[in-house]
Amino acid sequence: MFGLLGGGKCRLKVKGLFLLFPLVFAMFSFAMMKTVFAPQTRMYVDPALNSAPPGGQFNVTIEIVDVENLWGFTFRFRWDNRVLNAVRVDEGPFLNQEKTRKTMFRPIIRNEFGNMSVQCISYGEPTGVYGSGALLFITFQVVAEGEADSVLNIIPTDPPAYRLGTFMLDKEGNVISCVFEDGYFVYPSPPKLFVDPPLIINASLAPLSVFSVDVDIVYAKALFAWEFFFSWDSTILNVSG
Repeated sequence: MFGLLGGGKCRLKVKGLFLLFPLVFAMFSFAMMKTVFAPQTRMYVDPALNSAPPGGQFNVTIEIVDVENLWGFTFRFRWDNRVLNAVRVDEGPFLNQEKTRKTMFRPIIRNEFGNMSVQCISYGEPTGVYGSGALLFITFQVVAEGEADSVLNIIPTDPPAYRLGTFMLDKEGNVISCVFEDGYFVYPSPPKLFVDPPLIINASLAPLSVFSVDVDIVYAKALFAWEFFFSWDSTILNVSG
């Protein structure tokens, strides 16, 4: 329970919730970034964490951020085909600039191996493209419950053997340095830890009045232990219990 020390409206923001148990450690690993080259340009799967029941489908987008002079790309992805199948892949609007530029697009899906290769290159254009946007749209179908190591594990590479993995080229044929971020899948939904309600704005909470919040978890599996760390503005609030 929290007690108000000062007058006026109050915003309660509980920071730094930390739960110690193996599943949460697994969730934290979802947020790890895979760095392949210098972090000049960023390519990532959006959304990074996906969930759907068996028989269902979901969509992911391959986004690029802060790229310069992009002329073409070859992407290689892999996933757990015991859990997921790729249904289709479509070119995004970034390289073709909403179909105002000419591109050649060639996707190959191999669900029997759980991988995919996608090639896209500009032609007949004076320059590459700059900025940020969507490169690909991919649809997956869930074939079984489980935790796939990744929805899309972006297969990185190192020059000069870049033909074996994911790479992007500028107009001059140089490999563009990039940071790659994978996407992940889990069903049933992963554990979620949250403060309820997440925000309190109540003008009737005068000084010395009391209010309460809950810390809730859903979708927990085999919970063994937990530990929380909170912080708040001590000039406005005290914890009373």
